[in-house]
Amino acid sequence: EDRLYIKNTNEGLQKNGNAYSFILFDLMGREIMKGNNINNEIIFERNKITSGLYIYKIVDDQNIVVQQGKLSFR
Repeated sequence: EDRLYIKNTNEGLQKNGNAYSFILFDLMGREIMKGNNINNEIIFERNKITSGLYIYKIVDDQNIVVQQGKLSFR
């Protein structure tokens, strides 16, 4: 079973105690997956995601984006 680990290196996310969510989108803007109440590590099963380029966002409990980026799966 393949799993992808995304390690949070943003110290601010670790210190202020808010609840954060991880959201993965395809390039058309469709939500592929969402993880609520994440901590410093996000784990999800790679076999549930097809190859391609994706956008991720980490948002706080008020839906404000605190981190975002791109992920590529082959």
